[in-house]
Amino acid sequence: MAILRHFAIVLALVGFGGSACRPPAPPPAVYLLTGNLHARCLSVLREGLLDGAPETAIHAAEALTGARYGFEVRPVMLDLLAVVQDGRVRASLVGELVRSGDEASIVALQDGLLEPDMDVRVASARTLFSIARAGDPALLHRAMQEGEDERLRLYAAAALQRAGRGETIGFIRQRLESDDPIVRSTAADVLLVLGDNSDIPALQASLGRAVFETDRTYAERTLAVLGDEAARRALHQQLGHPDSVTRAHAARAAAEAWLVDGASRLYALLDDPVMDVRVRAAHALLVLSDAEAPAYARRVGLSNK
Repeated sequence: MAILRHFAIVLALVGFGGSACRPPAPPPAVYLLTGNLHARCLSVLREGLLDGAPETAIHAAEALTGARYGFEVRPVMLDLLAVVQDGRVRASLVGELVRSGDEASIVALQDGLLEPDMDVRVASARTLFSIARAGDPALLHRAMQEGEDERLRLYAAAALQRAGRGETIGFIRQRLESDDPIVRSTAADVLLVLGDNSDIPALQASLGRAVFETDRTYAERTLAVLGDEAARRALHQQLGHPDSVTRAHAARAAAEAWLVDGASRLYALLDDPVMDVRVRAAHALLVLSDAEAPAYARRVGLSNK
């Protein structure tokens, strides 16, 4: 609590409408960073961008672009593209170039959808979804129709839906009923961004069928984002999970879930031994301090439904 008192002030923002039959749910608060903590978050992100593994640099690039420092991102992504050979990682590097303002680079993602390597095609579709672009929608429609890999179909559908180039949300929701835990987890991950609180019952059912821990944690994170209180408590626990990948995913979800009451845990993760976790935590704290962040507007909307 001392950390929160020292580093944050929580402001309750008012003025959002509600139903005449019941008082509106209180809107979420905004986490205010001191100048020193804001600078520390940026320092963590810059360290991850310049000194981290390519995957960590990608996460840092997303955060820096979101914090309006995209001009720092582009030269680093270009340098990495000159040396990284893994097609899956290259797709994500190109995605961060596009996100930072280099729209012409989207051609490389369109080409990735035509690669013979299925993992590269999946990564290209996932990246298009992540950056909310469709590129050539015909290529995504074709990928969505292919039955070879459900991950490709799901991410292609998600990219179309997010970019407003197709009504594919029903297709995505149906995949929550799959017997394949990878398909269920992928659908849950997509709905973390595209879902609404009408998806809570299906996600709870998916959670009940979870066999593996990763299957469960994906569903919990999405449920937390959509407002399920039990899942929000579970997300708090994931921030302290012994597995670093789970901690990193949880920090990402904490921003989308507007988990302001988890800020002290996120602050502690700035000292995590794993750089990717530190980067994700810094990103989350910057998002939670930004009332103009899309995650804030979405959370306000979900709180008042």
